[in-house]
Formats: sequence, structure tokens, C-alpha cells
Amino acid sequence: MDGNEAANLYGLVPNAIEEYISYTGEVSDYYQEQENGFKPLPGSIGAKELQTEFAPYIESAYSIGGFLHQAASDYVRTFARAITLHVLTIAPYAIIRNILEASCNAAWLYDPSIPTETRCKRYFGYRFRSLREQEKLLTTAGGKLPSDLYNDAIEETNSLVEKAENLGFDISREKGKVCAIGSGYPGITNLVESEYDLGSYYRIYSAVVHGHIWALRRVGFTRVQTTNDNDILYERFIDPKAVNILVEQALLVFNNSVCRKFDIFGWDKNNIDEKRIICLDRITKILSSIQ
Repeated sequence: MDGNEAANLYGLVPNAIEEYISYTGEVSDYYQEQENGFKPLPGSIGAKELQTEFAPYIESAYSIGGFLHQAASDYVRTFARAITLHVLTIAPYAIIRNILEASCNAAWLYDPSIPTETRCKRYFGYRFRSLREQEKLLTTAGGKLPSDLYNDAIEETNSLVEKAENLGFDISREKGKVCAIGSGYPGITNLVESEYDLGSYYRIYSAVVHGHIWALRRVGFTRVQTTNDNDILYERFIDPKAVNILVEQALLVFNNSVCRKFDIFGWDKNNIDEKRIICLDRITKILSSIQ
């Protein structure tokens, strides 16, 4: 198969992914346009949680999950475009890392199997970690950013800790400084591993993002045979089998986080997972024909 034929086949992959992403968006939009809008349907897990003492924080957890879904959707679409241009042999691995992060965090917050209080604690753990990262950014900025941004972050962190204490949640401290609320945030690598058993893959993708030469060479290049044994030459290459694994992971984690939200909100998933399987089957057949 020549390069033009391969390129044409690669071009069919994003079309399949786009159909799936668009379908999940259409189903979600349908419910958001109804009387309840962005809120859970009456009788759902979400509706019941919003009747508890934790309601303001549960609602915030849902909101964060929504932002993460939007980010993940963008990343999946970007991923699809990156693999269309099969000369981009590094970018797909960096983008899949973003998909894993956004989707896993959303899935963690939307987990329908946990008690309401646990979801509330997860919100506090996630939000506290986020604010700490904001503080670090502003501290290392060396005055390049407005000082009120730092002060606002400190005030919001203190307020968050106070609210958690009022709810009776555990506050962990090191050297007198708060370091975690409740069980805290488990860390994205642990989360990817516990949710999807993809921790090892995530570490590889992180190595690509961080520019480790062994990772870059392994995933995005292939050695070229030369007439001189002393010459070591590489050319860009991405294995269609590897692309298939990336697509499978991207659709799996994104789909799971979306389905968890639907379960919480009482929305009918309307064959969303079946659409994912059909999409993946189409892509597998396309990629298997590229040699």
C-alpha cells in the first residue's frame, strides 16, 4: 500500500470518531434542552443528592465534571485530527494523556456507586488540590501576575478548609499547613490505574510529553536500514496497531465518564456505548488494512 492510499484510509478514522462524539453531544443536548435543563431528572441519584446537606458541594462537583467533559471532548476531536495526518507520530500520545486525565477525573467525580458524602469529599479533595496548584503557579510567577489572584486563591483555600471542617471532614496537616482534605486526591496516575488499569500506559504517555528520548524514539520513529552499519538513522513512523490501541483507550475512558454522568442524572444513555463499539469496530477494520 502506498502513502496516498494509507493517508486516505487514515482520513476515515476521524470521521468515525466525530460521529460518535457528535452523537453523545446530541443526546446530552436533548436533555439539557428539556425542562430540567442541566439538572438531574426527578428521582435520579443526582436529584436525591441535591436534597442533602451536601447539595452545594455536590452541585459544584457536577459542574467541574461538566467542564472536564468539555475538555475531554475537545481533546478527542484533536486526537482524531492528529492521527489523520499520520506524519504526526508524537502528538497522538501527548493528546491521549490529556484525554485520560480529563475523563478519569470526571469519572471519579461522577462515580454512581459511591455514597453522597464520599462524592462530597472527592469534590473537596479535587478542589483543594486544584487551588494548591493555582497557589504554586502564582508563587513562582515572581510578581508577573496580579497579586489579587494569589490573595483570592489563598482566601478560597481557607474558605474551602473551613467548610470542610464544619462538615466534620478530616483535615491533614504537615508542619502546620493543610495538605489534604478527607482522603485527598489520589493523583492522576493512581486514578488512571484504579479506574481503567491503564497506569503503565499513562506513564509512557507522560514520558513522551516530558521529552524522554527513549519514549520519543520508541513510539514515534523506526530505524532505517543503511548500507553502513555505523550509520544510525531513524524516520518518523506510527504503527497502525498502536493507533488502534490509542483510539480504543480514548473512546473507552471518554465514554465511561459520559455514561457515569448519565447514570447520576437519570438520563437514558440511548445506546451511547453501542455507538462506541460500532465506531471502534469500524476503525479497527480501517487500520488493519493499513500495512
